[in-house]
Amino acid sequence: MLARAAVPLLFAQTPCLRAHGLGADLAQYQSRAGARRVTALTGLAAMVPAGPYGLLAGAAAAVVYLLMRRAFVRRLGGMTGDCAGALIEVIEAASLITLTYLGSNISTR
Repeated sequence: MLARAAVPLLFAQTPCLRAHGLGADLAQYQSRAGARRVTALTGLAAMVPAGPYGLLAGAAAAVVYLLMRRAFVRRLGGMTGDCAGALIEVIEAASLITLTYLGSNISTR
């Protein structure tokens, strides 16, 4: 859920490389404020039930989002739909790795 919550924010904050792609239409008509609200509310809905674990998974997702968005802009000059898909996969992996690491360290104590 954290990974999917990052996508509207990516579309609102990052220029699209293909002017006639499906993502370009989405980015053109999406408001930045709306994307921030959707991302925040969805992120909270995913993190609150998990307590401190959710906060750490959310922090990992935020760090991955910022690093990948910066890489998309620096290396490509913007984003494509493939970039959005890659962002989802990497945030999911980072969240799972974070939760697995936390779970294994707590269970060994």
